[in-house]
Amino acid sequence: KRTVIMKNSADETVYISWEGKASGVIEPGKSMNMNSFEYHRFKASFGSHTEKAFDTFTVQSEGDPQKWEMKRPRRQQQQQQQQQQQQDSSGAHAGVVIATKNLMDDVLYFSWEGKPVATIDPGESSNFNSFPGHVMSAYLGDYGGEYVANFKAQTVPKHQVWDITRKDDDDEEKAKSEHEEL
Repeated sequence: KRTVIMKNSADETVYISWEGKASGVIEPGKSMNMNSFEYHRFKASFGSHTEKAFDTFTVQSEGDPQKWEMKRPRRQQQQQQQQQQQQDSSGAHAGVVIATKNLMDDVLYFSWEGKPVATIDPGESSNFNSFPGHVMSAYLGDYGGEYVANFKAQTVPKHQVWDITRKDDDDEEKAKSEHEEL
C-alpha cells in the first residue's frame, strides 16, 4: 500500500479518476492524499472526471509517500490565454461563478444542455463558471437520472449561490434549490 500526495498546481479544478471512476476533486493550489497500490494509474482532467486526461500518474513500487504535481500543459495555457484575450477584446467577459453545494446524502450529477459537467459528493462544494441565462441541471444516480433541480445563472451578482437540499424523511417534498447572494 502506498500514499500518493496529489498537488494541483494548475489554475483550475482538477478531477482525479482511476479506471474511469471518479476518485476525487482538487481545487487550484490544494493537495489531496490518497492511499493506493503499486501500478495503479490515475488520470487528471479539467471540467469533469469523464473529460480527456491532461496528465497521468502510475503508483511506483518504491517510495512512500509519492508525489504527483499536476500542471496545466503549456499548449492549453497558451490557448486559454488567447481565448481570454479574445473575450476581453470583444467585451464578452460577463461570466458569473455559481458556488454550488450538495447538501443531500447522495452524489449529484451536473449537466448543461444535456452534457455532463461534474459530480459533487455529499456535503461537498464546487464552483462552476457560467454565463447569464445558462441553466445547470442536477440529477441523482447518473447524468440525466432522477431530476433534482435546475439553476439559471443570473446577470448579477457575479458570485451566485446554489445550495441543493432534499429532506430524507419527507419524500413528498420536492428537491429545492435556493438562489441567494453571497
